[in-house]
Amino acid sequence: MSDKTITAEAIKNLYLGNRPQEHTLQKLITYHNETLKDILAQGTLKNYYTTQRYLEKFLKNRSGSIDIGLSDLDYQFITDFEHYLRTYIPVDHQKRLANNGVMKHLERLRKMVNMAVKME
Repeated sequence: MSDKTITAEAIKNLYLGNRPQEHTLQKLITYHNETLKDILAQGTLKNYYTTQRYLEKFLKNRSGSIDIGLSDLDYQFITDFEHYLRTYIPVDHQKRLANNGVMKHLERLRKMVNMAVKME
């Protein structure tokens, strides 16, 4: 349930299909990486790109899409993502992620989501 105010304008827009553009996880990650590319070290930025790729693989595996609305992020999403990281078996030369690697990806996701919450 949403706690937004219901107005005649909101009902009209809903009826006409004029929904406000929803913010998505991929847009958030892209915004984060673009705004902080001059501030973060190149190695740190590379790690954010890696987290982005893991999120894309997870979403593709979970729902067939590589993006999700920020309003759809919940505790279940995060625990499912953690389980995915812990059980993901790379097809190339890499080793499986250890606990520290999993936690670092979750930390980066948390930082970006907190950034979105503060911007709202």
